[in-house]
Order: sequence, then structure tokens, then C-alpha cells
Amino acid sequence: METATRAHELACRYREVHLEAFALRVLGDVAMAAPKPAQTAERNYRSSLAFAIPRGARPLAAHCHLGLGTLFLRTGDPKLADEHLATAIGMYCDMNMRLWLQRAEALSRR
Repeated sequence: METATRAHELACRYREVHLEAFALRVLGDVAMAAPKPAQTAERNYRSSLAFAIPRGARPLAAHCHLGLGTLFLRTGDPKLADEHLATAIGMYCDMNMRLWLQRAEALSRR
């Protein structure tokens, strides 16, 4: 958490938007390890998506959707989980990111 937070702080300070978005996704991933990840993880994934989508950072956006799908599976919201996982699956398929596609499909089957 400390390293990801520091990376985010430095990216903000030096106005490295892509690195800021990446650090936010990592912070979302780190928050997922907490016993109650919902608010922090969701906020970080959505903030990262807000940077990634308009800049065409599709792999980053797909990873954020996968993170959100995983989060909503954990917090008991299958409808939102399915929506984000379906988006991640479509993006991974389009980009031929097979390993990540397999991971997203495995989660989607849960």
C-alpha cells in the first residue's frame, strides 16, 4: 500500500496522468486485499477508468473493469459484477489478451 500510495503521489506531483491512472488501479487492487474493500477499491478503480477511457488506455480500462467485477462479486452484487466482467471479457478478447481473458471468464462463471 505504501509503495502504491507513493507512486500515486509522485505521479500527481509530476502530472504524469497515465502513471497516476495506473497507480490508482494498483491501489484498487491493494484495497481488494482488505477485509472490507468496497469503498476504497471502487473509488480507485473508477478514478483510474476516468483517466484511462478518454485516453485510449484500453488494457488499463479492462483491468479496472475486471477489478470492479471482482469487487462486486465479493460484495454480493452479481448484476454489477456481470456487467463489469462482460466489459472486461469483451475488451480482453478484442485486444487478444488471452491470459487476462481466461481469468475474467473464470470469474464470470462463478
